[in-house]
Amino acid sequence: MSVPSMRARRGGRAKDDSRRFFVRQHCSASRRSATKRCKKCRVESVAALRHIRDIGRSPAHRRCGILGGGQRPARRACNDARAVNHAERELKGGRMQYRAMGSTGMEVSALGMGTMRLPLREGGQGYTSSRGADVERSVELIRHAIDSGITYFDTAFNYLHGESEKIIGKALQDGYRERALIATKSPIWMIEGEDDFDRLLRKQLDRLQTDYIDVYLLHSVMEKDWRNRVLPHRVVESLLAAKEAGLVKHIGFSFHDRMDLFREVIDYADWDVCQLQLNYLDRGFQGGLEAARLAADKGIGVMVMEPLRGGHLVNVPADVRETFRTADPDRSPVEWAFDFLWDLPEVSLVLSGMGSPEEVDIDCAYADRARAGMLSPEEHAVFDAVERQFAAYPTIPCTGCNYCAGCPQGVTIPYNLQTYNQYVLSGDIERAKWEYATTIPLNGATAGACIGCGECEERCPQKIPVGEWMPKIDELFA
Repeated sequence: MSVPSMRARRGGRAKDDSRRFFVRQHCSASRRSATKRCKKCRVESVAALRHIRDIGRSPAHRRCGILGGGQRPARRACNDARAVNHAERELKGGRMQYRAMGSTGMEVSALGMGTMRLPLREGGQGYTSSRGADVERSVELIRHAIDSGITYFDTAFNYLHGESEKIIGKALQDGYRERALIATKSPIWMIEGEDDFDRLLRKQLDRLQTDYIDVYLLHSVMEKDWRNRVLPHRVVESLLAAKEAGLVKHIGFSFHDRMDLFREVIDYADWDVCQLQLNYLDRGFQGGLEAARLAADKGIGVMVMEPLRGGHLVNVPADVRETFRTADPDRSPVEWAFDFLWDLPEVSLVLSGMGSPEEVDIDCAYADRARAGMLSPEEHAVFDAVERQFAAYPTIPCTGCNYCAGCPQGVTIPYNLQTYNQYVLSGDIERAKWEYATTIPLNGATAGACIGCGECEERCPQKIPVGEWMPKIDELFA
């Protein structure tokens, strides 16, 4: 497929001044209407933005304050970006974009920081904490993110075997707590009785060194835990009671299952937020765009996890990279992936597992350039093209979440799966064999140690048949 270049479209002036004037006038009128509604209800402002977006995306239209971005003359006609509950603030080194978190009244940075993969003691990032987190570097990283305008920090009970929550608690001392929102999650797979929810919550409050949690989610809702633990042990009722007591400010759930279960869960309680896996390859996976739109229509804030699919969308195959480069040589595959999500009016926040100050700075720069409704039909066609290209690479849909940790045989499952995926994408078998023989053993056992017990498969959000893949990987690389 030939994808037209959009370099000039992103930065150049619109050639049709009459068209530009019409679009600006239409957008400005719609903005005024949306402004009146969004003070009371996020749902109507989202619907208004969809209507504005659907009338067309000329170059000038994309540059207006609501749909486009950038400091151009067209912006002045629509400069109240908060018509769709968006804002920006001056910061050292640039700006950060802010969006409304559904109808909660919270305003959050468009970019949030995930803390599942903090820096490790011996350098780099990893899928496991076998080397332990580098506390000092992690604290510095979180504080750098706050100083850069990021306000939302996502963690969980099990991230880095509990180290993540403790590090956030330490990082938010010295006045940083007042500048950050803490989001963590209840490990519903650990709940065996009605008292367990409160016990786990108290432990998390202690780890985080705080009296309250800003956003508290039921972690990784899947049908088995929903039916066998959440409902029988009245976990949602305990969550609502914690909110009533002021221990948590806003409630929600992260989700990893079918769309029909999502509908059941979202109708079960008066949720404030939800967290979904979404990226340009997972538009229909585990609810995907349909789930995001349903939540936004109900006024529920939508947070996106796995925008890069665990790094899968960073080191893309050569043909995918060329498609992106042809469309816009100044935009990296990572920025393309983020822009796909920030373009969506339903999305309040995109989480990124940044592991260094440099990555924070780069991702903040991407966020500064992004706006809801920013992408043209031609740019959306680029995502369709690369999705077809990715289909030619039979990778395993592992995101490196490490929920499979605790293999009885010590197999470091994500490292094995990611080594295979990198081989599929690059074709470099010698590099993969070297990783298998040298790097993977530093973090655990290789795939050959798997006995196919299936414990990991019960916990995998992606439903990967790990027991089937491990022998194949070992045969290929051993």
